[in-house]
Amino acid sequence: MKDYDFPVNEGEVNIRLLVQVLRQQNLPFRVALAEDATSVVAIREYDSTSNRIFGFSLPLSSNGLPDFRLSKALNAENIVDMFCNYQRASSITVIMAQPLAINAEPVRICYFATNNKFTASDVENRIAYVTSELKRNGIWVDTYSADGDPRELKMMRHILSLGTCPTSNRIRKTTLIQPENPLFRLSKKWTWFAAQVVTERIPVQDTIHLGAKFRVRLLKRERGIFMVLGNKNASCSDLEHLLRRVLKDLHLLRDGDINQHDKMNYDAVERLCNPNIRNLLGIHVPGSKATCFYLKLVEYCTSSYLDKKLKPLERIYKIWFVNFALRLWRFWILCDDTYNLQQHFVTPNISECVEVNAHSLLLTIINLKKENLPQLLMPWKFSSQSCEGLFRLLRSASSTSSTQTNFSVRNFAVDKGRKVDVRLRATAENMNDGVLYPRNRKTFDEDIAAHHPIHELPSEEEMEITVLQAQKDAEAHSYADRCR
Repeated sequence: MKDYDFPVNEGEVNIRLLVQVLRQQNLPFRVALAEDATSVVAIREYDSTSNRIFGFSLPLSSNGLPDFRLSKALNAENIVDMFCNYQRASSITVIMAQPLAINAEPVRICYFATNNKFTASDVENRIAYVTSELKRNGIWVDTYSADGDPRELKMMRHILSLGTCPTSNRIRKTTLIQPENPLFRLSKKWTWFAAQVVTERIPVQDTIHLGAKFRVRLLKRERGIFMVLGNKNASCSDLEHLLRRVLKDLHLLRDGDINQHDKMNYDAVERLCNPNIRNLLGIHVPGSKATCFYLKLVEYCTSSYLDKKLKPLERIYKIWFVNFALRLWRFWILCDDTYNLQQHFVTPNISECVEVNAHSLLLTIINLKKENLPQLLMPWKFSSQSCEGLFRLLRSASSTSSTQTNFSVRNFAVDKGRKVDVRLRATAENMNDGVLYPRNRKTFDEDIAAHHPIHELPSEEEMEITVLQAQKDAEAHSYADRCR
């Protein structure tokens, strides 16, 4: 274990471990960052080895990270002050670095305990600091991912300046300083492009969480809440009718797939997005056209990032088809007062996540095209699933309650977290030597080392043609242009 264990204190960035992993496994110095949090047993515990009290939510510094020295147990008075001034931590936030290579395992480079009361500015400062530290060691951060947390989403909108129009003075000043920056050139060239351009830590929302949110929105049964498209409704009742009228060996759905309380059932999302479901709805459930269209949006949104077989232009077409369809749908609802966005549209979180992912996919392809690195276009790795995988291993590191919170901050810092890090690293090295671990392979992370198609990245002109075609098709298929 000593050969693999390189622990760091709470709030520090483990540059040494990441550099060693990249060098030993001959991986490119290009990573995708991800941040997420999981709940812990909220207790304060003393650790004699480090002379610290774990379990406090320490105040965040200007870099968005806490200073572990504030939890040092210097004397009795100091300990009393900690209990009086610092709140108890209810969760642990981790930052993972995912190397952009086939079968490369993610590396945990930072963690800290928190009461989950940080702001969007703290997130932005934290990611900027981590990115600068990695850059100092020759590691380039291509993307940054999160799971739709409102503060992280707000930070992403701020980085992209999504939907904002800079003043003429700002344009003039920025153009003089950075004449080569394509920031405003793209927004002038493409009227449908609503974001500024960034070249590093491009924000991406986790596609699996996004697909799950689409599903939960469809399954809501509260009175007065229904999604209307034209003269039809996208409703869970259509799926219930399908389950009753069609044999299971044809639709392959399960009763739990339409259980709105099971919010993170992504397997259900995959089954519902199967084109066969839309075909069966069209045949056996009259009036289900809106539900079919909604399921098509979910399929296009998820496959644009997760389907490893798609070509870059196919990815662009699908995510922008969804983006334009949501824009048109939203505009149609706002045309009069018959319906409102809160009850008859997807949640603001969903629509904003789609906007972020649509713009970020284009930005990522443009950057990789400029550097001639098509092999690094792995959008299925631009997600926070590296964090979720770590949390699953942490929860299963004991014999009982494997799906529940079963560790404290101290237990994570000095025991379970370090063991899981060693396990991930040993797994990655053995896979490079030809040893596979089937129990660790997931549907969206299956081994594709034998055949990883590297497609030529499209030019800006080709991307523009594809996006405009997606816009045209979305207008043709959408109910947004229908009059009531």
